[in-house]
Amino acid sequence: MLQRIENGGLSACTSTLVVAETLHRLMIIEAVATLHVSPQTAIRHLKANPKEVARLTQHLLVPDHIEAMGIEILAVGLDDIRTSAVVKEDHGLLTNDAINLALMQRHRLTYIASNDADFDRIPNLVVWKPA
Repeated sequence: MLQRIENGGLSACTSTLVVAETLHRLMIIEAVATLHVSPQTAIRHLKANPKEVARLTQHLLVPDHIEAMGIEILAVGLDDIRTSAVVKEDHGLLTNDAINLALMQRHRLTYIASNDADFDRIPNLVVWKPA
């Protein structure tokens, strides 16, 4: 799928929220590899040693890679957050998923690439499961 996006055969977008979640997870993975801490202690270690956060730079390249692939990054707005309350009530989604679905609704997007099974129960949403 990513190859099709890079080749221009498929258009794609993501949200600032997804980018932030991805950056956070990749920072933790980088901390485990670079600082030789366990995944369970990485966050605690970084909070106790803030200067070591500055050593973690690889994850910071991700937004540029996303943009270079031709993936548009959609900004989450306050209206999306407000709408997410209705989405939570209607579909039982957790906060970040509800915000992303509200953003998708605002942009009239009906396809999502996700391994999150919670999206499977949303009517009129086509879920692509990345392999």
